[in-house]
Amino acid sequence: MSKKEVKPRLIRWILLLQEFDLEIKDKKGSENVVSDHLSRLVHDEDAYP
Repeated sequence: MSKKEVKPRLIRWILLLQEFDLEIKDKKGSENVVSDHLSRLVHDEDAYP
């Protein structure tokens, strides 16, 4: 991806995440049960103001 292709939103995320000491690890979908669970949650839109 060249710099010309980078979207401003992605740049903001990159700049924000650079402030933290973190390590990002890729996991297969079948191994990433927390992410799978969160993506399947049913959101009751009436519960939010």
